[in-house]
Parts: sequence; C-alpha cells; structure tokens
Amino acid sequence: GGIGGALGFQIRSIRPSGDIRLRNPEVVFLFSRDVRENTVAASIKVLRADNDAVVNGTFTTEGSLVTFVPADTCPAPRTDRHCFAVNTEYVLTVDRSLRSSVGQSLACGGLAPACSARFRTGSIIDVLAPRLSIQAPFFGQNVPTNDNVAVSTYAEDDSGISFIESFAN
Repeated sequence: GGIGGALGFQIRSIRPSGDIRLRNPEVVFLFSRDVRENTVAASIKVLRADNDAVVNGTFTTEGSLVTFVPADTCPAPRTDRHCFAVNTEYVLTVDRSLRSSVGQSLACGGLAPACSARFRTGSIIDVLAPRLSIQAPFFGQNVPTNDNVAVSTYAEDDSGISFIESFAN
C-alpha cells in the first residue's frame, strides 16, 4: 500500500484530550493499522508538560490500539488504581519511528493527523466500571453468514466513555 491517505499508517485518535475531571484515565492511542509492539516503548511518550519528565507506566498493544497506564498508584484508599498527578497537564507524543505490523512508518502532520495531544487531569478518581450493552442485533437474533451486520452498542459511565470496540465471537 501507499504511505498516504487511507492506505497509510496514521493516528486515528489520542484520548483523553483537553481538560478532564479524572486523575486515573487510561490513555488510548488508536491507529489506522495494527502496531508493531516492539516499537511502542521507544516511540510513544507520556510527558509532564511543566518539566518534560517522562511518566513511567505500562503500554499494552492490541492490534491497532495502544493503551498506557501510569505506574504511580492513587492515594489511599484507592491504591489498587493508578493515577496521574492531580490538576497537571500532560503531553502525549508519538514519534515517526513507530511501525505498523508490516513495517510502515507513521505519517504525522500535513494531510495526516498530528502525532501529539495534551490533556490536563482533574482530582476525581474513577472507581465505577462503565455499563455496556449491545442493542442490535438483539440476543438470540439470527444474522446472515459472511455478511456485514450493523452492531449498535450503548455505553454509560459516571466520568465519560473514550472508546468502544465490538468484535465477532
């Protein structure tokens, strides 16, 4: 495939962005192609905006989705969760050295989306899981084999939804 347009390897979204209420968001990078996992740690950075300090944490790669959770735990009694600093701005950057699973380099800027985003944490620690449901097809409904089937999902959370993905089986 080509390197630009719909065939290229680029960012679809980086979440969160802007001012958020939470201290414990999961940072989500969604790409247009599956990501080569061994290029993630060197290519994606989460930095404090005030001093450019790298935030230590864990990257998880699943196909075209890369998530980041900071290493620091939240204050007691929520030490089972991981938090960013309170009311702090962060910069999320993806370097062009990131590779797709087939070796494409990441396209940034120009006609491709920017390869960075910023967000500012709040003070709330989210502890409630989101509520999810599939609205269509309904449970037990027959669907055609080897055909596209529209799936309608519903999600609700006390602090917002950043990403929903549906899979067959």
